[in-house]
Amino acid sequence: MAPSVGEVMVWVRMRRPEPFGLAGPEAGLHGAPIAAFDVGGISEWLIDGVNGHLAPGDPPTAAGLAEAITACLLDPAKYALMRRAAASLAQRLNLRNHLTALLEVLESVLREGQQ
Repeated sequence: MAPSVGEVMVWVRMRRPEPFGLAGPEAGLHGAPIAAFDVGGISEWLIDGVNGHLAPGDPPTAAGLAEAITACLLDPAKYALMRRAAASLAQRLNLRNHLTALLEVLESVLREGQQ
C-alpha cells in the first residue's frame, strides 16, 4: 500500500516544466518539504532552503536532484523547520490571494494604459 501524503518525508517532483504545478503546494499542505528541479514556475512556490530545495534545472540531472533530496533530509532541525514552512507557504496559495494579486496586476496595467 502506498503511503499517504502526510506520511511522505520529502515530496520529489521530477516532471517536465509546468507554468505553476499544483502538486508541490498540495504536498506542502501536509508538511512535506519538496525537492524539485528549478524549471517552469516551480520557484514561484518553492523557496530554496525554506520549504524544500531546488535542483538545477538547466540541465536537470539525477545528481542535482539527489543533492536537493539529501539537503531536505540531512539536518533534523532544519527538516522540522522546512516541514512547518512548507505547510505555511502552501496555505497562502489560495484562490482569494491569487485573485487579489491578479487584480493588482490588472489595475496596474489599466493605470499604465491611461497615462
